[in-house]
Amino acid sequence: MAGEWGFTEFKELPLIGEWAKAIQSVPIALHVCLEHECAVNLKNALWSISPLSPDFIKEEGIDVNVLGGELMKLAEETAFTAIAGGIGLQVSEFASLLGSIALYLGVNSTIIATQIELFEKGNGVCLHKGPLPWPFPVKVGHFLVDIPVIVSPRIPVTT
Repeated sequence: MAGEWGFTEFKELPLIGEWAKAIQSVPIALHVCLEHECAVNLKNALWSISPLSPDFIKEEGIDVNVLGGELMKLAEETAFTAIAGGIGLQVSEFASLLGSIALYLGVNSTIIATQIELFEKGNGVCLHKGPLPWPFPVKVGHFLVDIPVIVSPRIPVTT
């Protein structure tokens, strides 16, 4: 929350090519720039919730219905039945939605933590989320999809 918030223009992203030069001043995303300590804390928190590895994906064969069902076991099924009914879904559809959300969070936490690991060199990082005007995931079939957060090195503020 205490980061430096703003709009990201194309020229601020690590993109290459002539087309990127032509549209440099177009706002494409929202960003927040974090100092070193905050970036390291965020990276560690993301790694702690990242259950994914190449072996997990290869061996477990992720199924959002099974994943959602496992999440439903953590609380009383009657509570999930009430929530599902309240938003107009069958329990199986709600389990699939929960599994999709869990998979989305797991994948994105891994992507963001990996980028912070690569780009944080003691000055912090900037996290860019877009595209504008719709920076939210969309459910496609069983999965939530969107453009992941792009991390770039933070340029230190000089006074």
